[in-house]
Amino acid sequence: MDFHVAEYEPFHSDLAADVVAELTESSDVHGDMLRVLAGFLEEEDLLDAEIVEEALAVACLVGARVRGEAEHEEAREWLAAARVTVTPELKGLAHAVFERGTRVGDNALYEVWSDAGVLDEWLAGLAGYRAAVAGLRCRPS
Repeated sequence: MDFHVAEYEPFHSDLAADVVAELTESSDVHGDMLRVLAGFLEEEDLLDAEIVEEALAVACLVGARVRGEAEHEEAREWLAAARVTVTPELKGLAHAVFERGTRVGDNALYEVWSDAGVLDEWLAGLAGYRAAVAGLRCRPS
């Protein structure tokens, strides 16, 4: 996948937009979110950038639902359209996805943003959503 530096925000890639659209149209939003998050966590090899990006977009949506607000337009639109209750299982999986999806070592997306010089910006774009699923108070900037 060819990443452009402008795409480091959690919803600015085609893949992230596609998963948000699929969840908006889903008849089982909760189940589909669980499948994406759990599938990501079951990966044992080096994490391809695409799978990290998709899972983090879903984790960000969980964080947006927990907060009831989002700083990204895509997440705000999803909040208005999708009806899903964040269960402890969904929140726990999202938290685990943030932990694994933002660590160095087995994560191609981390390497992409690090090599592009925008790692701090990428992590900052995830921070509010990540704090929400971790149970911390954090308002959008």
